[in-house]
Amino acid sequence: MPSVNCELDYEDTLHCYCNTDFCNAPNLFRSNHTVLPIIECKKVYEKNYRATACNKCTWRVDHLKYDHSLDPTLLTSETVNCGGSGESGSVNLDLKIQIYDRICPNFFADACYNVTMNPEQYTLYCRCTTANCNNPELSLPFPLSPPRISCYTSGFDADINNAKYETPEVNYWDNYNNLTSFENYYDEGIQCGGHFCFIVPEKIGDRMKYYKGCITANEQGEHKIQLGYMYVNNVPYYICNTDFCNLDIETALAEARNGTLVYNSSSHILDFVRYIILTVHFQFRVCEGDFCVISRGGEYALHSTTQSCVTGAKMPPHTCALDYDDAIHCYCQTDYCNAPNMFRMNITVLPVIECKEVVQKEYRAAACNKCSWKVEYIAYDRTETTITPWEDVLCGNSGESAPFNLDLTVQIYDRIGKNFFVDACYNVSMNPQQYVQYCRCTTANCNNPELPLPFPLSPPRISCYTSGHDASINSAKYETLERSAMEVYDQLTSNESYYDEGILHDDNGRGYVSMAQEAENVYWRCGLLGVEKGHLGVHLMCNSEDRSNFWSIDFQYEACIVLNGKEHHKKTGTHHHIARKYLALRFPLDFCRKAATKEKGMYIKFSITVVNKVGIRPKRIHDFTVPEENLTNFILVVEGKKIYCSKQILAMNSEVLMQFLYPNGNKEVREVELPENFEYNKLLTLIKVFYNDSDALNPSNISEALEVATNMKSESARQRCERWISRTQLMAAKKKMHLAEKFSLVDLQNECISMLKTSQQVQRLFQNPHDFTDEEIVELMDRVTLSIVGHSYEGLGK
Repeated sequence: MPSVNCELDYEDTLHCYCNTDFCNAPNLFRSNHTVLPIIECKKVYEKNYRATACNKCTWRVDHLKYDHSLDPTLLTSETVNCGGSGESGSVNLDLKIQIYDRICPNFFADACYNVTMNPEQYTLYCRCTTANCNNPELSLPFPLSPPRISCYTSGFDADINNAKYETPEVNYWDNYNNLTSFENYYDEGIQCGGHFCFIVPEKIGDRMKYYKGCITANEQGEHKIQLGYMYVNNVPYYICNTDFCNLDIETALAEARNGTLVYNSSSHILDFVRYIILTVHFQFRVCEGDFCVISRGGEYALHSTTQSCVTGAKMPPHTCALDYDDAIHCYCQTDYCNAPNMFRMNITVLPVIECKEVVQKEYRAAACNKCSWKVEYIAYDRTETTITPWEDVLCGNSGESAPFNLDLTVQIYDRIGKNFFVDACYNVSMNPQQYVQYCRCTTANCNNPELPLPFPLSPPRISCYTSGHDASINSAKYETLERSAMEVYDQLTSNESYYDEGILHDDNGRGYVSMAQEAENVYWRCGLLGVEKGHLGVHLMCNSEDRSNFWSIDFQYEACIVLNGKEHHKKTGTHHHIARKYLALRFPLDFCRKAATKEKGMYIKFSITVVNKVGIRPKRIHDFTVPEENLTNFILVVEGKKIYCSKQILAMNSEVLMQFLYPNGNKEVREVELPENFEYNKLLTLIKVFYNDSDALNPSNISEALEVATNMKSESARQRCERWISRTQLMAAKKKMHLAEKFSLVDLQNECISMLKTSQQVQRLFQNPHDFTDEEIVELMDRVTLSIVGHSYEGLGK
C-alpha cells in the first residue's frame, strides 16, 4: 500500500488508500493528503516536441497487425505524454478504458512493461517520475531484458488471422469469442516470450473471455508484480513464471512460486489497494547472547522497533544512543530487559561528523554519525556484459550509526559482509569471484576514496571452505536437465558439511579457462565445466567471444590427458560448433587430480581436423614480393629487397613515407630506395598493418610494430595495433596493460580503467602505473580482454 493516506494530483484529483474493512468511504477525502510533485515531461504532439508538466511521465507504444482478409493493415502508434489523472498515483487507477486496453498500463510507476498476447500484437508502457524521463530520443527509462519463459496466448488472434477462424456458418469474430470463453483454450501453434505468463478473465454479457500472454517487466519503484492472484484497477490477474504455466487458472496458481494466492470473486473497484487482512497468532522469539538490544528506527525506518541480542562483542558504555536520523539504540544485560520502556532512559546523542558521498560520480559532503565505504562484486555467469564491482561511498544510514551494525532491513546474505563493528574494514568472500569490502569509521572524511582504506587490510593468512554463491557464478556446474542450478545448489547447501569443491584454481579464482590458440582463423580455448558424478567436465571453445549465430564449424577431434609424456583417456568423435555451443567432454575426476598441479594446471591435448566452415572469413594475406595486377603501382626497396605495393596506401598511412614517395611534390616517382636505417622485416610488418593483413600482428611482434608505427608517424597503424591488442585472446592482460602504458594507447587504457575495482586504483593508475604489482595487474585486468567464463591461465591447455 502506498505510504500516504491520500494523494492530490495536478488535475485536483484525490486518490486515497486504507487497509481496514470497508474503510474506502468518502470521509477518506478529509484525511491528510500529500500533494504529488510536479515534473517536466516530454510530449510529442503532431510530430513536434514540447514541454509539459504533470506528476508522472508516460511512454506507450501499441502494435497490432490487423488482417482484414486481403487488405492487411499494420497499426503501430506511439504516445509520449504526461500521464493522465488516473496515471498520477502510485498505482494506475484509470477505469475509463476497456479491460483489454488496461492489461498492460495497469501496473506501477517507475517501471516499463511489455505485454503481448500474440506475436503480431504488443503494448509497451513506461511510467516514470524524473524530469524528461520519457524522452523518445533516449533509450527506455527502464530497459527490458530478454524473455526468460514461453507462454500460451489468446485474445487477439482473430484480429490478425481472420481466415483461421472464419466458417460458412459463423464469422471469425463470433467463432473466436466462443473459443476464448473456455478457460483452457489457447491459440494453436502460437506462443510468446517474457518474464511472466498471465491469464486475465473478463465477463462480457453472459459469457467469459480469457486473455493469455506474456509480461516483460523492469520495475524500480515501490510496487512490483506478484506471483499468484492480483487484482489491480478492477482487473483480475493470474500470474506465474514457468514455461506455459498459463494453461488455466488452476495451473497458473499451482506454478506461482513464493506468491500468496488470494481468491476473491466479489472484489470491487479498490480491492487491490484495500488489501486483505489476515489473523495471525504470534509466538515470541527468544535469543541468547552477551547483551540485549532494542532499536527504534528513525525517519528512514518509519520508527519501527526491532529487538535482538549480541554475542561476542563488548556492550557500549552508554545505555541508549540517539543518531542523526532520530533513531534510538539501547543496550542492557539482564534477561528480557530490551523492552520499549528503555527508550525513556538517559540518551547519549551521537556526534555528527562530515563524510564523503559519491553520487553519480560526483563528490559531495554529507553529515551523519559514521562514514561508510563499501565495494561489492559477484561475477554472475548468466550476463552478456562484463561485471564490474559496485562501489558505495556514503554516510552510514541509521542502522549503521551504532557501534555495531543494527540494520535489519536487508537479507541475511547481504548482512554477512557488513555486520561487524565500527572503526574497522572487512573483506568477506564466499567465492573467488565474489566479495564484499566494507569499512565504517568515525573521523571526518575518513571514507575519502582518493585515499587508501581507513584501515588497510593485510594479506590472507589461512584458507577456508566456501559455499553460498557458486551456483550464481558457475551455473553449468550444477544445472541438470531436470532441475535448475539454483535448486540443486540450495539442496547441497542445506547440508551443514557441504562446501564448494575447488578444482584447479588458486585463491584468486584463476585457472578456469586456458589462453587461446589460433587455427583456421578462429580462436580455440579449453575450459572447465565443473564436477558431476565423479567426473570433471571439460569443454573446447571455438570463437568464445563471438555471439553471432551466422557461423559454424564442423570438425573431427581427438582429446586426451597428457601425463609424463603419455596420453591417457583418449576420446574421439565429431562436433558441429556454433556460437556458445561448445564440445563438452568428461574425464575421471580421480585421474584429473593426479594429472593436475596448482602451478601448471593440467595438460589436455586436442587434435582437430576441420571438415567444413560456414561464415568464417578466410585469412587476408598479400604477397608483397611480386606485383599484383591493378593493385600495384609502386616499388619500395629496403635493404636491397623489393616491396610491391600501392603508393597511395603507403602515403595515406604514414607522414614519413609520404615525404619519400613524393619528393619535392614529384608525383611521377615509381620506385624509391630507403636509407640504410630502415629494416626490411619491420617495414614489411608495418605495410601489412596498413593492408590489414591477417598475419600482420602476433604477440611476439606487436611491441615492435607499435614502435615502428610511432616512429613512422602512422596514427592509423597505431589504432589498428591498439584494436588488435584489445580484441586478441592470444595475450595475457598483464602484457596488454604494459603496452597501453608504454605507447600511450588511450582507448586501451580507458578500457582498463573501466574495469578497476575502486577509485583508489584509478588514481594510482594515473599517478604511477608502475605502482601496480604483477599480481594486481593479472587479477584486475584479465576481465578486460577475456570476457568469458572464468579468468585466463597461461599454463592450462598449452
